[in-house]
Amino acid sequence: MTRRVRQILQSEAGNYMITTLIGALVMLVVIGAIASGILGIALFQKIITDRSDVTKEAALTDSTLRSDILWASSITATDGHRLELTVPGQNGRCRVATWAIAPAGGGKATVDVTVVDYPSADSTVNPVRCAGEPSAPSTQTIITDADPASSFTYANAGGRQLVYTGGTASLAGPEAAPGGVPAKVWSSPKLAAVALTTTVANSTDRKREYRIAQTADNLSVIQEAADAPTHFVPEGDLTALP
Repeated sequence: MTRRVRQILQSEAGNYMITTLIGALVMLVVIGAIASGILGIALFQKIITDRSDVTKEAALTDSTLRSDILWASSITATDGHRLELTVPGQNGRCRVATWAIAPAGGGKATVDVTVVDYPSADSTVNPVRCAGEPSAPSTQTIITDADPASSFTYANAGGRQLVYTGGTASLAGPEAAPGGVPAKVWSSPKLAAVALTTTVANSTDRKREYRIAQTADNLSVIQEAADAPTHFVPEGDLTALP
């Protein structure tokens, strides 16, 4: 029986069967290779898209937050997770932007900004404030998967850290001013710079750490009382001093 089968396989019909089987196997290999290639391309495109999304979130956060800090006429910090900025616009309009880091569940957090627009800014008061009928608040989630340990940090004009608790600032760090920094500037509780430290796509293998920092160069200047009373002194008349 075995000899008979061998004879059949060696015949023309047998050769055809062998050729057909080999062709089918080759076709399966080719189809598998094509499928693997398509899957590989799809996975590669997904990786590129995911990384692009991370970059877009980081870039949007950087540009929006830094612009708000730079052009703010006043900044009110509550703590390391919330601050409010009044931002007069160049077109005469005004906006109040409230930035917040909020828990989102599942070990995640979000970075959100809620904006209220106003038709004008009142520059007759110091600091400048928004005026007119406010719009309804509009909230945008800037970072959808942030590190729950994300935080806002603050500093005065001398670079000394300010810690806010319930809206009240306290000075951190050494009491003595470093070289080149005036003691009055070092000991000032006035906010002059803000930074956001966070991680984008924190729960994924694409996570990236970012620190976005900006000095508040356009805060309205509130005139302080002089250290001592001033008196008009006629030129050369020292007897006019009290």
